[in-house]
Amino acid sequence: MIDKASKTLKALVVVNEPDKVGVISQSLTDRGIEVTVVTNPEEALSMCRELPPDLAVVQDPLRSMPGTVFLNHLVRISWATGTILIADADEEHVHDRTEGLGILGHIRSLSDRDAMERLLDKFSAMAGSPGI
Repeated sequence: MIDKASKTLKALVVVNEPDKVGVISQSLTDRGIEVTVVTNPEEALSMCRELPPDLAVVQDPLRSMPGTVFLNHLVRISWATGTILIADADEEHVHDRTEGLGILGHIRSLSDRDAMERLLDKFSAMAGSPGI
């Protein structure tokens, strides 16, 4: 979701408990990225069809579907959206489950600021926006 007038990068955060995304939201807003938090994956996918986000941060599992299923749908809507998965699993397991989904990486919890910052650095480099 790029705001054409201001070129503001947009992030969609899809989680079960929106009151626990403070670390993620703060990391994104500190970089000037506008954050929208959604708890309903179907609603989030509908939003993506209207205007795909630049970045999606998705919890696994979500209440009504696995996060990887959400990412599979999102990739079909917008292959250019950067994605980060929140999953309490080891790297190899996440890699096997997300093969072909093009995720930037994963963080193990909603409060893992260091991992989030590393993935946002990666997103920034890929987006060609070193100031993010």
